Amino acid sequence: MLPALLAFDQLHVSSYLVGSIASSLHGMQQLARDIDLVVDLPERAIAPLLALLKPYYSLDEDAIWEAVRTRKSCSLIYLDSLMKVDVILTRREAFDTSMHRLVGRHTLDENAPPVCLASASEMILFKLRRYQRDEYSRSDGMRNDAEWNDIVGMLKVQGPDLDLPLLEEWAGPLDMTETWQRALVDAGLCGA
Repeated sequence: MLPALLAFDQLHVSSYLVGSIASSLHGMQQLARDIDLVVDLPERAIAPLLALLKPYYSLDEDAIWEAVRTRKSCSLIYLDSLMKVDVILTRREAFDTSMHRLVGRHTLDENAPPVCLASASEMILFKLRRYQRDEYSRSDGMRNDAEWNDIVGMLKVQGPDLDLPLLEEWAGPLDMTETWQRALVDAGLCGA
């Protein structure tokens, strides 16, 4: 991910690490199948970005242009390891703006520059939203225990360091108050 992060930085494009790596750093370790980066990439930066990325990644130029226009995601494949890097375009909504202010710098390797990392609050809310969407869409009544354990793990590890009022504040507008309350109970952060 470092060549991509350095390219974004060189072009003054905001980017930060999310996904399983970020949630592992905030909670319980887990296997990362890919690397997820949130990026606020303007169209004017695409051409110079492609020139910086091509030596390091296999990429689909049309998919990148489309992702920026539609504010969706696209993928890069790192040539040296074939690791996939998912580039998630910000939607510039209130939630994205609020969470972006919480991004911090984190050292993953002392031989590499620190990287910008999503906050525990953003990761918890993102995973809660995804968990709830999956739970409501299933007709078989099954739960995604791995996702739930990841959420509860971040709540337990971060515990007193979390901004619980902020999380509570966003649970309502994101329509997941009940799921949020269940997570708090399972993490032992409030009574049943």
